[in-house]
Parts: sequence; structure tokens; C-alpha cells
Amino acid sequence: MNHLKLYTYFRSSASYRVRAALNLKKLEYECAAINLKTGEHLLPDFSDMSHFSELPILEHNGQQIAQSMAIIKYLDEEFPETYQLFPKHTYDRAITLQMCEVVNSGIHPIQNLKIGKKLKKDHGFSNEDVFAWSRHWIDFGFQNLEKLLKKFHGKFCFGNEITAADLFLVPQIYNARRFDVDMDKFTILTKIEHNCLQRDEIRLASPGYQQDTPNELKEKV
Repeated sequence: MNHLKLYTYFRSSASYRVRAALNLKKLEYECAAINLKTGEHLLPDFSDMSHFSELPILEHNGQQIAQSMAIIKYLDEEFPETYQLFPKHTYDRAITLQMCEVVNSGIHPIQNLKIGKKLKKDHGFSNEDVFAWSRHWIDFGFQNLEKLLKKFHGKFCFGNEITAADLFLVPQIYNARRFDVDMDKFTILTKIEHNCLQRDEIRLASPGYQQDTPNELKEKV
């Protein structure tokens, strides 16, 4: 018997990636909402579990795994009969992983919540300054990603099947819009986002549909 439990926050883009992966794989899971805004991730019970006080964490039959990339690769390997998010061939898999890492390593860590708090606390950044910082680095990363995708994309990031790369891209575009990035100049990225959001598995993993989404931000199913 598999019991999957995901510790998540509605607006966490890393959690969004894993929710979409679980949906695509049609794996049932329990959600445990952890509020990043109120600091629930810093409380002893959760920080002891995560070690880094970060989301998401997947618990599978009592064993915990942190970091969205590790979780998604674990799900692919642990449930090989389900939808596979990394291509079979070595080169294709490496390119897909490269696309993921443009977001996972090159964009997301520079613009996340803890960086914004640090900039405000130690460097006197205003909210507007933090937005400008985040907007700059997302825009810079998206320029590089658009060039990479030009070589490999079809309907989705790598050809015409959804891969892990799409699950990293779509939540990052959600963040980009929050920070007022001009998405009109990224025609490939926005086309892929549109195609992905036609799939309920990805759309319903987005922040507007979660159990901990505030009522004023909830979207209709």
C-alpha cells in the first residue's frame, strides 16, 4: 500500500511542480499545508523534518524526501508504470534536465521569498526594489531559456510530450507575472505555458486551486 503525503504551500512554485507531477502520474496523495507567510516552516516539528525549513517535502510510506527535483526523479523511478517525466534516451533526458536547471538553479533561488527578506533586512531594499531585483533575474533567465527551447520545443519544452521541464517552466511563469515581467517578448515560453494549462493535471496544480488558497485568490474548477 502506497501512502503519499505532500507538505506544500499554495504559492510555492516548487510545490506546484510536484503537485503537477503527482497529477500527471495519477497518484493519490494527501496534502499537508504549511504556511510560509506565517513562518510555519520554521517551527521545530517541520524544520526537524525538512532540515532546510523548505517546501515541498514528499512523505512516502513514512520516509521523507525534500527538494522538488529529487522528488520528481524519485516518483519517476519508484512508479515506473506511471507517466514518465524524463525521456528514455540519455541525450534527450540530459537536455530536459538542463531545461529544468535553468529554472531550478538559475532563476528560482535568486528570486524566492527568503532572498527578498534578506535584501530588505540587510540591504534596505523596499518592496519595489525587491520586485525590480526579481524581475531582472527572471527576465535574464527567460532570455536564456527561450534560446534553448528554440532548438528543442514542440507543443511543450521538449517536443510534443510533457516532461519535467514543463513542470519547472509553468510555475516560474506564474512567479514572473507576479513580479510584472514582460512576458509578451517570450513567445515560445508563453505558447508552451498555454499548451500546458490546457491539461487539467497542470492547471489544477496551480496556486488558485489548492486547499490552502485564500478565498479571494481561489479560481473556479
